[in-house]
Amino acid sequence: MQVPWILGTLGNNRATLVTGNGAAFYNNTYIRAENWGAVSNDFAGTAKLYLTKCHLEAVKHGYGAYTLGDTEFRSSGTIIDVADYGLIAEAHADASDVFTDGSVVNSRGVGALVHSWGGSLIRSKKGGVFNTERAVFQI
Repeated sequence: MQVPWILGTLGNNRATLVTGNGAAFYNNTYIRAENWGAVSNDFAGTAKLYLTKCHLEAVKHGYGAYTLGDTEFRSSGTIIDVADYGLIAEAHADASDVFTDGSVVNSRGVGALVHSWGGSLIRSKKGGVFNTERAVFQI
């Protein structure tokens, strides 16, 4: 597989992938992807991705997290160091993505990209920080 060309990144492998209605809970975990992405979901149902005090990296190209469909994403006290996007969210109206408890996104590109037909809610609270070289949000 290769990253979809429309995302503007390179790579042929995601470090982790949750499918359907699965749930992933990462605590004190370091996840590194050279290209493409660190954590993501696909074949979306109501997946859940929870990161607590983790460190995600996308070194040469790629994203820290990708959420699709009605995924619930929570980043609590997590550091995301990426080349392109801290988060890419393709969501329906009832999906939400939260950066909280001192989560930090360091991106050489964009903090969060939203591409959607139904809307997406991205919240930064309790000390969530975005350090970007381009835009914080790209809609």
